[in-house]
Amino acid sequence: MTSLGKVLGPSYYLCVDLNPIAASATRATGQRNEVPIDVIISDLVISFESRIQSLVDVLIFNPPYAVTPSEEVGGDNLQKATSGGLKGREVMDRLFPFVPKLLSKKGIFYLTCIIQNDIQDIATCLATYGLKMTKVLERSCGIERLFVLRFSWQDY
Repeated sequence: MTSLGKVLGPSYYLCVDLNPIAASATRATGQRNEVPIDVIISDLVISFESRIQSLVDVLIFNPPYAVTPSEEVGGDNLQKATSGGLKGREVMDRLFPFVPKLLSKKGIFYLTCIIQNDIQDIATCLATYGLKMTKVLERSCGIERLFVLRFSWQDY
């Protein structure tokens, strides 16, 4: 978020994390880089979704995407923060219905994922809301093949 703030300049930046340690690190990084970031410790956007409907121009989601047993998903410890459950999609799938409600007409949603998350199924799921997918980055990182996907109301 800090790098986005440095590029875009003054705007309203809101970060949400379930993990208090991650939230504190995000706040500190923003302060060190002189990027004002409001940080909320919350489960996705559930506690404030109605207040930001159709107002989000850029939504970035770096979810827990590792394929793990379902019982490892959730909570605030580090292992649970990286556990995505079945297909690594349990947390992602909970956010997807909120995405079309949050995005402005020009809004863009960026998602970090791995091949095991079933990229084509993610595209199909978000297409049901009218969002179009573009693969913007593919990179190997250790044993993972990482992707950044962009979803928007229009083609780019």
